[in-house]
Amino acid sequence: MTRLDLDSSYVTGVLPGLLVIGLGMGLIFAPTQNAATTGVAHTDAGVASAMINTTQQIGGSIGTALLSSFAASAATGFMAGKAATPQLAAQAAVESYHTVFWCSAGFFLLCAAVSAVLFRTGPLDVDPDAPKAMAH
Repeated sequence: MTRLDLDSSYVTGVLPGLLVIGLGMGLIFAPTQNAATTGVAHTDAGVASAMINTTQQIGGSIGTALLSSFAASAATGFMAGKAATPQLAAQAAVESYHTVFWCSAGFFLLCAAVSAVLFRTGPLDVDPDAPKAMAH
């Protein structure tokens, strides 16, 4: 998405990035939910799942607010000292998007490094005597 410009088309500029994002999120959310609720008693599975969803919503809200402020600052910085025209305003919007996409990419790389160092690897421990979560 950092390669977008004013003349980019949807099919060549936006769609490839959206496909990668969709595939990545699809591959991440389900295993993360599974790993986060592993070892939780079946009576507490609903509460644990709700806490994960709540945390995701709060993180998404904070991330959106933070990235929106970065975008506004980048657009304001781009427009500083220039005469406002529709073309320049559109270019300022594109520059703000580039700033946000680069910040997001850096944050994702940082999180990947932290995850690689801190998270355990291999299959999750399963208690064979544990009752099924959907027993009732």
